[in-house]
Amino acid sequence: MNGLIPRILAGGVFAYMGLFKIIAWNATAGWMAMKGLPPSLIPIGLVIAILAELGGGLAILFNFRLKWVATALALFMIPTNIIMHNFWALPPEMATAEQLSFLQNVIIIGGLLAMANTTAKQENGAASSSKAA
Repeated sequence: MNGLIPRILAGGVFAYMGLFKIIAWNATAGWMAMKGLPPSLIPIGLVIAILAELGGGLAILFNFRLKWVATALALFMIPTNIIMHNFWALPPEMATAEQLSFLQNVIIIGGLLAMANTTAKQENGAASSSKAA
């Protein structure tokens, strides 16, 4: 199965979130504005997020360059998480929900890096065994 279930779970969620941003463009743009992004950067940020999430999600689902895509998505999520879930800058009554979202994204980043690392080890093992044959 070569990690089919983890790829369906992770890739499916990323692809869905990218598609959701297309369908709910205005709502997502409003949320980004509420988080303090400058209006001129919101369309650019949305396009980047859609490409990363929808494209990355589909790439994970179809096992396309998994090591690189999982690493790229993890790297994309780090600054996104810091900017969009900055719980430390919020009043206490709002901070808890954002902190939970922040920590959930940290878990996802860890999972993506583990996926990339496992894939790299599998590729290295396959390369070693094909050289031995």
